[in-house]
Amino acid sequence: MPLLHDTDVTAATSRAGVEAATALRKRGYRAASAGRPADAAKLLKQALRELPMGSDDPEAVTLRIRILITLSYAEAETGSVADGLSHLGTAHDLVAALPEGGGLRAIVKDQQALILHRAGRTEEAIALYDESVARMEAAGVDASTLSTALVNRGLTSIAYGRPVQAEQDMRRTIELADAEDLPLMKAKARNNLGDIA
Repeated sequence: MPLLHDTDVTAATSRAGVEAATALRKRGYRAASAGRPADAAKLLKQALRELPMGSDDPEAVTLRIRILITLSYAEAETGSVADGLSHLGTAHDLVAALPEGGGLRAIVKDQQALILHRAGRTEEAIALYDESVARMEAAGVDASTLSTALVNRGLTSIAYGRPVQAEQDMRRTIELADAEDLPLMKAKARNNLGDIA
C-alpha cells in the first residue's frame, strides 16, 4: 500500500471537512427557514468547526461565507444584533479576498439589511436593501436570490411607509417568478401586494 504525502492527507481531510460542513449548512439553513434559529445556530457553528482553518481554497472560503451569512440571522434572532452583524463583518472581509465575490458581497449587504429591519432600524435597512439589490443586479445573481431581496425590501418599504416602492418590488418579483418558474415566490409577492392596498 502506498504511503500518502502530507499534502495528500491534508487535501483529503480538507475535502471531508468541506463535505461535512456543506451538509451541516444545509440543515442549518432549513432550521433557520423553519423558524428554529437556535437549532440553526448550533448546526452552523458545528459546520464552521468542520471547515479547514485558514484555507484559501475558494470553495471552502465561499462555504464559510455562506455559513456566516445564515449564522448571522440565527445569532441576531437568539443572541444579539451585534453578534449577527459581527458574523457579517467577517463574511464581508472574506468576500473581499474572492476574485468573483460580487454576488456574495450583495448577499452579505442584503442579510445586514434584514437584520437591521428585524431590529427596528428600518431606515438603515432600506438604504442597505437599495445597495444590495443594485449589487445583485450588477453581479447577475440568480432570480431566486434577487426575488428574495426584492420581497424583503418591499416588506421593509411597507413598514417604512413607502407603498409605491413596495408595490414596485412585489410586481418585479412576480415578473421574475413568472419568467423563472418560482411559484412560491410569486405567491408571497402577490400576498404582499394585498397588504399594500
